[in-house]
Amino acid sequence: MAIGATASPTHRAVCTDVPCLLLLTLTVCCASTFTIIVFSLGDIAWLQGGWDYHGRVCGVHVDQWSRPFIFWPFPSEPGVGLCVEHCPSPEETSSAVTWVPKVDSAKIESARDDLNATLSITTRLLEVPVYATVPALGRFCLPTAGINRSAQP
Repeated sequence: MAIGATASPTHRAVCTDVPCLLLLTLTVCCASTFTIIVFSLGDIAWLQGGWDYHGRVCGVHVDQWSRPFIFWPFPSEPGVGLCVEHCPSPEETSSAVTWVPKVDSAKIESARDDLNATLSITTRLLEVPVYATVPALGRFCLPTAGINRSAQP
């Protein structure tokens, strides 16, 4: 068809509204179902604060109510966090240390019947010097400027 020409009366446009409406309805239903599942099975506390290496949410979990801040002895390892009452200040860090568990080895042995297994984990506690931090967002202890804690013992 040339530019400026009109469509012939025998040419009919295809209606795409109905398939698009069906696709939109399906998408809304799937999103609603996903939202309901997430809110019924999920735990919003995981979004409210950091969690320590035991998976306890700082300031929310029963054992951690008095420790709302998360402190990372090794900032390069976010999975090794400690819940603390307050962020370490420069005055507190001159002789302060904390203890962090470190896994040395793990071994799995299966039984003769292949139905049971034994897991052996060897851990030790590392003495880690505490560095100065500042509180951020009411729940995180972030290193103060000029502190390089990327090196690990």
